[in-house]
Amino acid sequence: STPLAEIPPTLSSLKIGQDKSVCLMSAMHPLSAAKSMPCEELVSYPHLKVTGGGDKDSNADIALNKLGFRRRIALKVPFFSAAVNALRSSDYLMVVPEHIARNLAKEARLVYKPLPFDTEAHLYWLMWHPKYDQDKAHQWMREKVLHAMQTSPYSIGMI
Repeated sequence: STPLAEIPPTLSSLKIGQDKSVCLMSAMHPLSAAKSMPCEELVSYPHLKVTGGGDKDSNADIALNKLGFRRRIALKVPFFSAAVNALRSSDYLMVVPEHIARNLAKEARLVYKPLPFDTEAHLYWLMWHPKYDQDKAHQWMREKVLHAMQTSPYSIGMI
């Protein structure tokens, strides 16, 4: 699967889900109990960014920039495990897709809040070469992958 906004026209695909960006933080963070989080408060705290695994927060930065705000990335880490450790022991904020925030919050004392602005949805696709459209073994495998994505406790927002 892939989180591309649009699939290449030369590939066959199946949209398997979507979600949107949220703000993840420690359950002890000053903003964790806030009823709302204005952009001014969001950018007043340092942010952390996970550099491995693809772009997960540029949609939020684009939307913030259009509103005249910019996040300060104070820490970059390669993995989510390092991000969780940093979030739990600091006032860092992290912008991630909601399914990632939901799963990280289950494992640690973290909470997530909606962003105070709209971002483009993160779309997730299962893609393959069209020559396999009618291939029975490939169809079987796609069904198995789709079933796993729909029933996993770590699944994204399925449609």
